[in-house]
Amino acid sequence: MQLRDEANYIGPTINRAARLRDLGHGGQTVLSATTSDLLADGLPADAWLLDLGTHPLRDLPRPERVAQLCHADLRNDFPPLRAAAPRG
Repeated sequence: MQLRDEANYIGPTINRAARLRDLGHGGQTVLSATTSDLLADGLPADAWLLDLGTHPLRDLPRPERVAQLCHADLRNDFPPLRAAAPRG
């Protein structure tokens, strides 16, 4: 990750996070497989992870397993994830 200017970072980590964000809907928290694996054993009792399957991420070479972070006090029902825009 690099600081491009005073307010913007660039790099593959930022790109991956942006692609994951693009799949979700307002109010929905989506996580990569790596992040969900790190969180799985440390979630509070009223929070859980919902496996949303494997999805392609725009401009990235391989699909990513995606999970949704859920909590009993938050909205947890969302439409299917948005499809990644085709390259080109």
